[in-house]
Amino acid sequence: MKKAVAGEVRYPRPLQKREPYSKRDAYARRLQAPSFVCEEANAERLLAEGDAPGAIAAMKRVLAQKVQWGASSWSYAERLVLLCMRCALDAAGEGSSQAPLRAPLQAACAFLDKADGVLQTSEAFTGFFPLRCCLESQVLNARAGVVAEHARDLHAADQLLQQAQEVEGRSPSVHTLLNRAAVQYAMGRLAPAALTASVAAGICKHRMNQPTASGAADSAQEAQRTFRAAHCAQLVHAHSLLSRVHWSMGQHERAREHLSAAHTTALANFGDAHPIAVKCQLDATPQRLPESPQRGAAASTPPLDGVPHDAKDMQYLFPDVHGAHPPSHLLPYALVAPLPAQLLQGVQ
Repeated sequence: MKKAVAGEVRYPRPLQKREPYSKRDAYARRLQAPSFVCEEANAERLLAEGDAPGAIAAMKRVLAQKVQWGASSWSYAERLVLLCMRCALDAAGEGSSQAPLRAPLQAACAFLDKADGVLQTSEAFTGFFPLRCCLESQVLNARAGVVAEHARDLHAADQLLQQAQEVEGRSPSVHTLLNRAAVQYAMGRLAPAALTASVAAGICKHRMNQPTASGAADSAQEAQRTFRAAHCAQLVHAHSLLSRVHWSMGQHERAREHLSAAHTTALANFGDAHPIAVKCQLDATPQRLPESPQRGAAASTPPLDGVPHDAKDMQYLFPDVHGAHPPSHLLPYALVAPLPAQLLQGVQ
């Protein structure tokens, strides 16, 4: 039996019945193994020319050959899924007007279906299975955001986000929780929305307080800073969402506290010139915040059928498909620090 060389990564192949073959057959198989190199170059050429559908089809063929020959393929599969999501969000952006356009919506769902097809090839993620769960959750979040914003089907979006929580298990992502809270808020379910957004804010604070790795490589430190900055932005979003939820519940002072916390967090982590801080400053102006009834102003009009008036203006969080660090670079920082059980109490 051949011994494994030190430093060599041995990925197990799927169990299957193997027919005996001669040394000549083995030599022929080794000659055929690099055949996907030309196909991979063709995919890169199509991608450079802007032919995203053709590049996706070529990359799927390359991935199938990599899996067949037992080559390490999770990084290539991740890139293919991110490309499908980027094409889906670009297609959905063409139908972001007041009247949703059917064709861009169908195109976005078609690209997300292709991403689902890649995720069904579980052998492609051998050696890094948590990445498959993370990408599957991101695809569900993207589909829920497209359905909520463009198809206006909040019940379908809520079901998709519930599936994302089931995929994530006992370590739900802040991304999923904030989108779920936004959908619950738009549906008029204010109490569950407040609870879900509060849990998301607690997870953000927990992630932000993690110690920075000292002595690591520059790329690792940059990835960890990106991981922390993403949670800072999500914490600002959570406070802004909580301010809207509490205002709709009639708890005006708590709404002002969360809006002030969002502004303070944005200034402390991004500076006053950052777009996130500028938006928080704009939301905190007296013209944007109506006076509470205790200060002599008229009470706000109750929401129609339990749905807040500004539900159509909700902003959903879509996966960052243009970031410098893919999920495989940021996911380890979430895996090494599991969430405390008390943070997840009451999550539905």
